[in-house]
Amino acid sequence: MRKNHGFTLLELLAVIVILAVISLIATPLIMNVIEDAKKESARESAYGIIKAGEIKQTQEVGKNQSTIYSETSGLEYSGTKASKFLLVLDDIGRSSFQGFIDGVCLVKEYPDKEIRIDESKKTEDECVKSPSFKDDTWEMIVFNVKNENTSFYKVGDTKEIELKGLGTFQVRVANNSTPEECKDASFSESACGFVIEFEHIVTRRKMNSAATNVGGWPASEMRGYLNGEFLNMLPDVVKNNLKDTRVITGHGSKETSNSTSVDKIYLLSPKEVFGNADTMNATEYDSASQYTRQLDYYTSKGVSPSRRSNAVKKEIGGNIYAWWLRTPHSNASNIFYLIAASSNWSDRYFATSTYGVSPAFRIG
Repeated sequence: MRKNHGFTLLELLAVIVILAVISLIATPLIMNVIEDAKKESARESAYGIIKAGEIKQTQEVGKNQSTIYSETSGLEYSGTKASKFLLVLDDIGRSSFQGFIDGVCLVKEYPDKEIRIDESKKTEDECVKSPSFKDDTWEMIVFNVKNENTSFYKVGDTKEIELKGLGTFQVRVANNSTPEECKDASFSESACGFVIEFEHIVTRRKMNSAATNVGGWPASEMRGYLNGEFLNMLPDVVKNNLKDTRVITGHGSKETSNSTSVDKIYLLSPKEVFGNADTMNATEYDSASQYTRQLDYYTSKGVSPSRRSNAVKKEIGGNIYAWWLRTPHSNASNIFYLIAASSNWSDRYFATSTYGVSPAFRIG
């Protein structure tokens, strides 16, 4: 009769080694399958959030109005819940999404059709950023301004902007308030609402090729340049969303009435930089000074006719240079105001002089 024998120790060791090898090979494959499944589940949840947001947008505000939703907005969707997300739906059917779902960071920008996974972001705070002027796309900034969500953007915040043919410059938030006086039809809108100003001098130009300030700002060659050639240098998303701004400007000695123009881009006035007179009067010969206000940025820096250092601007190379204001001198027929390189306010520069250009604009 044949006896049944068990495995020998050598056979058992061989089996253990084989199982260990299989485990070493299979475990990463299995973990990868699990990780991939988790990522796909998170991605499907993200699409579910976007779909839920689109439904809620249609039901509550309509598709022609932009909307922002977050994890506290009560969106109903299936799948794994996001610990944090920010969904932006604009008024022409585009969506932007940042979300952290089950340890996975998911991102979709306006131009993207698909949601992508950002492996570099490991925490929800890294993944889902609060809006900031520096980091937001221009599309996001336009969206927030149009929907009056500008509290994220602080006066003095800066951002790079590319001007075609001129290079890269910094712009800053110069104003983010709208006092009651701004609602008056006789008041200039140039220092009202969300105003963006170039931090540096972007180019040098004459105000006019002829020695005259007749016709004031509306008739100046500078205005024509800014609202024509310069306008087309801006990124398309900025250019296409500039707000028409009512700009009230003083007159020269050969005229008696202030001017009103509607501009996409404009220069500042003495009052918008220096504010009210203190021991000096920087607006004595600005006939329209009472129809505008000091920009929030210059107020926050304490700029006044006798405290002018924060009104100085530089060219990209670092050189301080004088820059034009839009205002004619009311006691002369050929002079416009400017900010001198020494930060002095000045009323003694001819329209044919070549000085710095540092404009402002509003988005809306």
